[in-house]
Amino acid sequence: MSIDEWGIMPKIVDHDQRRQDIVLAALRVVARAGVAKATMRDIAREAGYSTGMVVHYFDGREQLMSQAHRAAYVIVSNRIRQGVSDFRTLDDLRIAVEEALPMDEDRLVEAQIDVAFWDEALREQAFREDRWRNHLDAQREWIEVFARLRATGAIGVPDSDEELAIELVVLIDGLTVQRLLYPQQMTPEVLDRIVRRHLDRLV
Repeated sequence: MSIDEWGIMPKIVDHDQRRQDIVLAALRVVARAGVAKATMRDIAREAGYSTGMVVHYFDGREQLMSQAHRAAYVIVSNRIRQGVSDFRTLDDLRIAVEEALPMDEDRLVEAQIDVAFWDEALREQAFREDRWRNHLDAQREWIEVFARLRATGAIGVPDSDEELAIELVVLIDGLTVQRLLYPQQMTPEVLDRIVRRHLDRLV
């Protein structure tokens, strides 16, 4: 029998991994039940941990929901970066925009989570502040994209990069809500056509 089997050596616990497991579990619960009904107990059960362990890693439900909200944004932002390493053409921009839209089942779930947090932001100041930070981060990232595209000559409209970024975020948010509410009409093909028409105007 090894020393570890005797229990003499302490087990190495990856605390960051546990926090990530809990946050991802929170997102899955939010996707099913919404933010208001996502209890610490349900999240703990989803993560496979005890409620006490969840409370150990997060100082209350509000902190956990705040980090889950941020994680939902980061997941999409990272996927966009992985999908397009450099922005040189409008097609690069289209690919990135459609990564942020609910074009398939996985992205539909992400959209449901995002919109669930919107509802809470209307009622709770803490969620409103979280949403505002994510909103500004998204705008800044798109501003950088438009600056790079302008440098390559891919866009030529006189609007400022900031104006273009704000407009694009509004388009993404609007299409996301429309897709969730009216999936029969707002199919991925329709979303693609709308995005292409919008981007064509930037030339």
